[in-house]
Amino acid sequence: MIPTVRESLEKINITSKILFNESLKKYTSLQCGGSADIFIQPDNISIVRKILLFAKQHAIPVTFLGKGTNVLVSDRGIRGITLQTENLCKITLCDTSFTVECGVEVDKLVISAAENGCQGLEGFYGLPGTIGGSIFGNAGCFGYEISEHLDWVEYITPDSKLIRVLSEDADFSYRSSCFLKNSGFISQMHFTFHNFESPNELIRRCMYYRLQREKKGHYTAPSAGSVFKKPDVPEDHPYFGFSAGSLIEKSGLSGFSVNGAVIADFHANFIINPEKKASSDDVLQLIAVMQKRVKRMFAIDLECEIRFLGD
Repeated sequence: MIPTVRESLEKINITSKILFNESLKKYTSLQCGGSADIFIQPDNISIVRKILLFAKQHAIPVTFLGKGTNVLVSDRGIRGITLQTENLCKITLCDTSFTVECGVEVDKLVISAAENGCQGLEGFYGLPGTIGGSIFGNAGCFGYEISEHLDWVEYITPDSKLIRVLSEDADFSYRSSCFLKNSGFISQMHFTFHNFESPNELIRRCMYYRLQREKKGHYTAPSAGSVFKKPDVPEDHPYFGFSAGSLIEKSGLSGFSVNGAVIADFHANFIINPEKKASSDDVLQLIAVMQKRVKRMFAIDLECEIRFLGD
C-alpha cells in the first residue's frame, strides 16, 4: 500500500512533512507504542482538507494525534495515515476573543488569555496537550471545564466539508463531547471572555496551578495523565464520591508494576513509564489489574479516560 500512497501524495502536491513507518514513541507523553504507516504534519487547514479527501477516495483510515497526551498507541502501530497537529498552532486575538487552531498547546492559550487580562483558564496552566484534544474530550481540572468559555468549534468531515458547531450544540458533558462520536477533524475554535483581571494577577494564578501539579509529581515521569474517569456510582453506594485514584490507592496497588509500567505512588490514577522501557501491552495489562482489583473490592467499574489508538 505504501508505495502507491507515496506516489499519490506526491501527485496532490502536499508539501507538509510526510514520514513512513515513523515511530510514535517520541510523539506520545507515555513514550511507548509502535509506528505509523504514514505520518503527516500538515502546515495549514487547507492541507488537512486535501489529506482527508485523499484518504476517503483511497479508503485509507486516518487517525488524529495532538501532543499524544491522554492516549495509548498500540505496540503494533497505527495503520493508514496519522495526522499530527503540531504545525496547526495559530492564535488570532480580537479584543476579548481568541480564534485558536487545534494544535495550539493549552499552556500557550492560557498565557495569551492571562496576558490580555482575560480570566477563566488559569487552572489549566500546566495541563499537557493541545487545545484541540482538550475540546475533543472536554478536559477539566480544579472544578472547571475547557468548554466553559467556548463559542464555537469548526471541524472537517471525512469528505472535506467544513462545519461549525456552536458550543451549546456540542453536547459537552463530563469528559465528553459530540466530537467523540463523529469522525471529523477539529480544526479551530473560538473563545470569548467576559471576566477580566490584572494580567499580573492572572499570571500569578497560572503559576500557582502549575506549582500544584509539580507538587503532586505530575512531571516526574512520562505518563498519559489520568487513566480512569471519576466513577459514576449512585449516591447510596458506600464509595460514592471517591475518585478513581483514591479507590486504586485503597486497593493497595500504588507502586504496583507490570514490567516497565508502574502505578504512580504519588497519584494512583497515573500509570508512568519511569525508565522509558514500558510497552503499551504492559500498560494494558496494568489497566486490567486496576479494573479487576477495584471491581472485586468495591464493586465499581472503572472506565478509561485515555483513548486507545491503532491495532
